[in-house]
Amino acid sequence: MNILNKFTLRSLKLNKKRTTVTIIGIILSVGLITAVAGMFSSFRESIVNNIIETSGKYHTMFRDAPINSIDVVRNNRRVESYYYVQNIGFSEFDSVNTTILHVIGFNNSALENAGIQLMSGRFPENENEIVITRRVNMNANELYRVGDVLELEIFDIHDILCYETEYLVQERTHLFTREVTVVGIADNIHNFLIDSYREQGRIAVITYVNQPTDRINLFVYYEDPRQTDELNQILISAFDMSSQNVITNRELLRWQGVVGDMVMSALQGIAAVVVGVIIFTSVFVIRNGFAISVLERNKEMRNPCKHRSDRKTD
Repeated sequence: MNILNKFTLRSLKLNKKRTTVTIIGIILSVGLITAVAGMFSSFRESIVNNIIETSGKYHTMFRDAPINSIDVVRNNRRVESYYYVQNIGFSEFDSVNTTILHVIGFNNSALENAGIQLMSGRFPENENEIVITRRVNMNANELYRVGDVLELEIFDIHDILCYETEYLVQERTHLFTREVTVVGIADNIHNFLIDSYREQGRIAVITYVNQPTDRINLFVYYEDPRQTDELNQILISAFDMSSQNVITNRELLRWQGVVGDMVMSALQGIAAVVVGVIIFTSVFVIRNGFAISVLERNKEMRNPCKHRSDRKTD
């Protein structure tokens, strides 16, 4: 083995150009493969981060979950993070024409992870502070700024069937009156944080909630996205709620590689083809370099034999 090692080292030193080119080829091949894989991974990660920043960090939303659901997810080791929002009530004030404000309570984690983009000001720190959206000013007769004080009469809305007309009518129940200060203006608040079809024409505003007093919308982010469906079923059973109130963040799961998608498959296919071409080209070039070295070694091995035969004939 030592003789072979010495012979190999001597051959490498005698052919410095070929050795240098072969080493550079190997380095470039590994670098190109790493670069392509890194570009694909970075692109996917940037898309995932953008989805989290704009729509919130969650895999599943449990709508109208019971309060004890917080303790369930807190004690689940397969849950990486969670946050919740609570519907406080509705309000309308003189400067808004026919628009109803929907007051939603956020806990600290929700304010950080729900994807709310502030245009100015800050997030609320207590229940007497609110963040309005730019839609409030677009629908208001006057422009509201950070520092303005509003008096909101909070009420709840129930759908009641009118037997005379056989249509659903909305009944309001007064809850309380609260004086609040505008501490921030947000770009938008996503519709999935509030009720569905009934929210058309209503504008969400944010306040702070420390301890929920009623049912909540719970947002859960799992440590392993591939276990989303399995953990959803476990939590649905633990919360004793209907699967119809469970909304999965398919867009996030799609870019995390959990849900099959044509775009994701196409990108993976392109990356695989590029890496395959690089590997094939690299192997071909490096193999040629070694083949030339082997041919030269064979010539050197044959030359001594030729010299001996010449001596014998003499």
